[in-house]
Amino acid sequence: ESKIELASLKDISDIHIPESLGRITEVWNSSLPNPKRIIHFQDLHTQYDAQKINSQLIEYLYKTYNIDLILSEGASEIIDVSIPREFPRNDNLRTKVADTFMRAGELTGEEYIAITKKYPLELWGVEDKTLYNKNKEQFNKVIKYSNDAQVFLNQVDEAIKALKPVVYNKQIKDLEEKELLFNDKKIELNDYLNYLTQTAKKLTLDISNPYTNITLLQQSLSLEKTLKPEKVQEELRLYLTVLTQNLTSKSKTKDLEELTQKSLLFQQEKLSPIKFYTFLKTLGEQNNTPLSSYKALCSFTEYLEIASKLEGYKLYQELQALLEELEYKACQNDDQKTLLKLSKNSSFLKDFFNLKVSNEDLEYFLNNKPTHKVGYFKDVLTRLWKSDSHSKGFIDFNPELIDSHFQELEDFYKGAR
Repeated sequence: ESKIELASLKDISDIHIPESLGRITEVWNSSLPNPKRIIHFQDLHTQYDAQKINSQLIEYLYKTYNIDLILSEGASEIIDVSIPREFPRNDNLRTKVADTFMRAGELTGEEYIAITKKYPLELWGVEDKTLYNKNKEQFNKVIKYSNDAQVFLNQVDEAIKALKPVVYNKQIKDLEEKELLFNDKKIELNDYLNYLTQTAKKLTLDISNPYTNITLLQQSLSLEKTLKPEKVQEELRLYLTVLTQNLTSKSKTKDLEELTQKSLLFQQEKLSPIKFYTFLKTLGEQNNTPLSSYKALCSFTEYLEIASKLEGYKLYQELQALLEELEYKACQNDDQKTLLKLSKNSSFLKDFFNLKVSNEDLEYFLNNKPTHKVGYFKDVLTRLWKSDSHSKGFIDFNPELIDSHFQELEDFYKGAR
């Protein structure tokens, strides 16, 4: 099968990534002459499913675009896989052994594909060894006191769990229940989104402005309901025929060649739908063959344009932010607001001590540090317990478990940014 040379692509975003392997979220094109092309993966380290997909994506990029240089985090200098690539000699057995190590977090996706397939891949570690070792030392320090912190936070969670039925009103309980169902994948995204938007209307909360990705998702879902795939394909074939005839009659050889090339790449699934359909739209407008005359095709192109603007990670953040805003909007007294904040801060600290916090969450902590200290948890829970004598449980309110480690954790996160 022929390969596409990466350097021949006019735009790095012309690279097509199959939906099953990931999606392009951001593109930056250098203004320098003959720039190097870099594809940056964002994934979950030591997570088996993510690393498995990584290995498949690397294989796809090698087979399709001849990409053979892999730059890896967590290592420095060349990564030599020559020995595990030759042993065991049986291919199936070697693949099983490599898969076992990847499941255990001992192999990365790039190491797995380099060991199990004998492609001429070159693996290099890109870490600064001194900085990496310094960060590793900080990591090991944090892990040592993480378990004690988790014991305290589990005790806090039990107390919060016992208080919720007494303190929360029905609306807040419903919101939490729907969140759990969504997180457990028991309801679909569109059903969860519909519930949140209906609740926003009920609570007279305007969500049109700050939630860009939620709005885009609503638009795409609404448009998706009107699409008829058979009609889109029928109009696509007709449009390509008309556009080709138009270009031929005007002797637009260069445009005709590009149309032929793009169509072939699209058929081979080496050009993304959004790139192909927007190319057709632009080419048609430039040659007096507007896409607007083909209703189904035009609607599908609009759908792709909207969907391409969606950013998955930001959508998740917006859903979480909307949920929190609705919960606070539903509060009818200060105790409900305070317990919501306590629950959020407890969840944050669990992730904080497990080293799973995003930059946005870290910013929230830095701006609200006093409400994450043991003393705040003690004051709030003691006050709420007075109104509910059945909810009290044992909690070791020792500041040494949490507060004394804040600075080390902050230093670790700042170094890891």
